[in-house]
Amino acid sequence: MKSISKKSISIKSVSMKSISMKYAIVLYSALSIMIICLFKECLEQSPRNSPTKSSISQQTKKLGDGCYHVFLDVGANIGVHGRFIYEPEKYPRIKPKTREIFYNHFGNAETRDPRDICVFAFEPNPAHIKRHKDLEKAYKAYGIRYFPVAAGVSDIDGNLTFYHQGDKDLENNEWGFSTTRFKDSTSAVNVPVLRLRTWLEEHIDERQIPSRTFGGEEALKLKPLVVMKVDIEGSEFKVFPDLIGSGILCKNINYIFGEWHNHTRGGYSSMIIYNEWDNHLIAVMNMFVNVDGCKLEKFDYHDDECYHLDGMPLPSPGGNQWWGN
Repeated sequence: MKSISKKSISIKSVSMKSISMKYAIVLYSALSIMIICLFKECLEQSPRNSPTKSSISQQTKKLGDGCYHVFLDVGANIGVHGRFIYEPEKYPRIKPKTREIFYNHFGNAETRDPRDICVFAFEPNPAHIKRHKDLEKAYKAYGIRYFPVAAGVSDIDGNLTFYHQGDKDLENNEWGFSTTRFKDSTSAVNVPVLRLRTWLEEHIDERQIPSRTFGGEEALKLKPLVVMKVDIEGSEFKVFPDLIGSGILCKNINYIFGEWHNHTRGGYSSMIIYNEWDNHLIAVMNMFVNVDGCKLEKFDYHDDECYHLDGMPLPSPGGNQWWGN
């Protein structure tokens, strides 16, 4: 039998087809695990759902405790979607679909109380840290819980290299800041990333939901919901298989909308392995809609950047926001 030298195996012999197959195996393996979990009811009967008295006393407080509704702004940029929820009167030109999503899940824009809705804004760009801190401070003055998370999201915890995409992108508050290096990238920066699956397990899963709301009986007509907006420039192809395989997505997320990315049309080699995966991802995710044991009701392609530069003043004492009076 002939022996095969390791030196004879060239990296160049690994075709893009084999790389794509690797990612296909990862995704469909995650899908299989999720289906097994659903039918074996692991989502309802896991040890996490039956804590002993000693384990309860040792549990740490979750950031989601006390939040009736939760909005996860994953890839928040400068945080305008959270403002659409809290101060809709300032943004009359948002898309009808956006208005419908927030109405269906958080209630009437004219009567919902922002203190019943916690916003968690995930944004890795260091240039936007001050902006999110300013939002946090402004809303906190009214008892509104806006939580900035200065990190990117992935299927691992650690650090990743992100790229600033040039002057043109800077004009749009760097909405293309990502791990993809485009031809006009000007500089790279190492930023922290967190495993979204783990963060959801630690802070949203089995959070303490208040029995009373600031919005009173009207607010209680809606069940507590978790809505996710995602715009993470291609990282969705790593994040969502991880959420599916763990069961955390079906157990906690009621509705997802956002923008899915396929940069292969631009010829950028770092994304070529995801050719047509935007369509595949939507198809796979929608398989879970209305499946017994899965809370996910919709996985929707929808993006609203009407106010991507914002331009509206932050809430201040004596302002015209009704909840500040």
